[in-house]
Amino acid sequence: MGKSGAGKSTLLSLLSGLDYPTSGDVLIEGVSIYNMDKNKYRSEKLGVIFQGYNLLTTSTALENILLSMNINGSKFKNPKQYALDILKQVGIDEVSANRRTLKLSGGEQQRVGIARALSYDPRIIIADEPTGNLDEETETQIMSILQSLAHDDNRCVIVVSHSRAVSKYADELWGLNKGNLVFIK
Repeated sequence: MGKSGAGKSTLLSLLSGLDYPTSGDVLIEGVSIYNMDKNKYRSEKLGVIFQGYNLLTTSTALENILLSMNINGSKFKNPKQYALDILKQVGIDEVSANRRTLKLSGGEQQRVGIARALSYDPRIIIADEPTGNLDEETETQIMSILQSLAHDDNRCVIVVSHSRAVSKYADELWGLNKGNLVFIK
């Protein structure tokens, strides 16, 4: 949690290895991410959900997932079926999966973004304001999906937000205040 400008996105950049801290370290399973191959770390361990979706708008939802799997070198017997299964898990049926993402609602696009983050089965999911552009009902649906990923799939899900409504889904709540990370609950 934190106000705009508190450093939430910077924290995510540090956790994802896109930026380097001026001091300290980021450890995953006891190993510094700065000593890891960054591409391997981001393509095997970490899935990122963006506030602005960052989807290829001229491609279908399914094509977005398949491209992500291809880029990350995912090896599945039936990649198309795997991608459809992930999309179904987040509430996108096959009809919507075959629509261009530009033709999907904001909530559907965010679900595709979540599916893309899951497409190579990472254990850590980082979400940057995943409900910032969504209505209250869709926010509840998206947060329920993220909560299920943590509780049912045993993934580490880190969500940054300024929304108090989003905070009610957190098992642990941390705040950023003047660059300091503070435990809230």
